[in-house]
Amino acid sequence: MYYRAYKKSKHLELSMELYFYSRHFALFVVVGVISIIVAYLKLGITFGLPGILYCLIGLFCSVHSYLFYKKYKTD
Repeated sequence: MYYRAYKKSKHLELSMELYFYSRHFALFVVVGVISIIVAYLKLGITFGLPGILYCLIGLFCSVHSYLFYKKYKTD
C-alpha cells in the first residue's frame, strides 16, 4: 500500500516518507515469512524459534532506519 502511494506521489518530501514506510513495513513481512518457513520446516519448534524470530523486527527496523537516513539525509 505504501509502495503504491510512493509510486503515485509527486511531492518529493512525501515521496521519501512513503518510500521509507514501504521498505520499513516490508521488513515485517520478511520476518513473518521467515517465521512461517522455520515453522513449516519444524526447526526449533521445541523451544519456540518461529516466535523468537520476531525479535528480528526490532533489529531489522533499527538498521533500516539508520541506513535510510544516512543515505537520504532527510530532516
